[in-house]
Amino acid sequence: MQIDKSSLTAGNGQRLTKGLFVEYSYEGKESKPVYTLAREDKEVDGVVYPSLYRLYMECDDITEAVFVSRYMLDARQWEMVSSGSLFKEEIQNWRNDLKLKKLGRLVEELELDAVSDSRSSKSSAKFLIERVYGLPKRSGRPSNSSAKTDSKDSQHAVERDYERLFGGAK
Repeated sequence: MQIDKSSLTAGNGQRLTKGLFVEYSYEGKESKPVYTLAREDKEVDGVVYPSLYRLYMECDDITEAVFVSRYMLDARQWEMVSSGSLFKEEIQNWRNDLKLKKLGRLVEELELDAVSDSRSSKSSAKFLIERVYGLPKRSGRPSNSSAKTDSKDSQHAVERDYERLFGGAK
């Protein structure tokens, strides 16, 4: 979908924010809305307004650079829209939705790798078990460093007991 960038400004050249959306348009306004804030495209008076949410999600761009270049005049306009009190919370929800969408795809890829014969399948499985599913780590043979620490702690305990029982005389 191609957007006419000139429709993203008011007659005086100012960047539109509220005026971008059909939900904030009113009769007699010189600029016409371009988008809807609804989750799906919306038809009003025979005109179909594309959902900015849908376009945002279709870009699948966590940096928002592709989205801004396609659907905003510039980064400053997007900053004004996304940080404005009217839209801030809603756009934060969009960002969270996109992160969840991407996370879901990554977990799906890890799951596929975990059951494959790839070299990384055990690492993928371990990561999924410990970090995604939150299951406790398996106990196994202690690492060399923890075994040495345990050994030193045991030696100190024996020495303390010896001193306590025999008064330090060896």
